[in-house]
Amino acid sequence: MDFEQMKVIWDTQDERPMYAVDERALHEAVRRRSRSFRGIITVSRLAVVLTSFVLGVLFLVEPLATGASYHRLASGAILLLLGAAQGAALLRTRGGESRFPQSLLGDLDRAIWRVNEAIAWARALRRWYIPPFIAAVTIDVAFRTSLQSVLLWLLVIAILALASRSVEWELRSWHLPLKRRLEALRQTFIEQEK
Repeated sequence: MDFEQMKVIWDTQDERPMYAVDERALHEAVRRRSRSFRGIITVSRLAVVLTSFVLGVLFLVEPLATGASYHRLASGAILLLLGAAQGAALLRTRGGESRFPQSLLGDLDRAIWRVNEAIAWARALRRWYIPPFIAAVTIDVAFRTSLQSVLLWLLVIAILALASRSVEWELRSWHLPLKRRLEALRQTFIEQEK
């Protein structure tokens, strides 16, 4: 909240300035940032779902169309299952947002819940998405003997390792500090209400 959004109240008995929070401005700022955060996370999750589905279909098309490279069916099935699991998790997350009341405290709780969901998803992505994705690509590359396939496999492994590291960086530098700030704001608001 900006300093300008606070009102100065002069306590005539102690002759010292006191500050009161403009709750409406704070509430709107919390809602706006929470919606923005939800949008970023939703786009990221949709990208994972769509990538899984598109690659899964691409892996399935060749063996079904040509009658060869049947090993790609396993890779395609793994990727489609990953996409379906991520899509189901996204729908579950979206359904959980309705349980919070429409108040400043409720919106703070919703924002904290969204950050917790993003943290849990990022950690699950590293444990439950990247290893099967690597397995799907490895199955495909194992049946090809060209240097180009091996280089492609190494490139995919490098990209996934970089993605895993970037998820960890994102958690440490963005999600966890945001969660701490929201929890501190919530605690301050609760103490002020007493």
